[in-house]
Amino acid sequence: MIAKDDFVSPATGSSNDRALKPTEAAFITGFSVKTLANWRVLGRGPPYRNVNGRVRYLLSSTQNWLHSHREQRSTSDMSDRLAA
Repeated sequence: MIAKDDFVSPATGSSNDRALKPTEAAFITGFSVKTLANWRVLGRGPPYRNVNGRVRYLLSSTQNWLHSHREQRSTSDMSDRLAA
């Protein structure tokens, strides 16, 4: 089982350059892998990269996206924030 605190690059000691698999990004964000896949099609959700045909999320970008979408005043606010 992966832990949220385990995402530190052994090469640099920094967590900012860690490339996450969709399952790891789902764990960190609290959204399902399927939701993240749907958002990629719709152009929503955390930024991702396609590396040799595989989807990867940078930890720093995923954390920044998550922090920018945490504050929600009502459920109607969520659709506006996810579209950004």
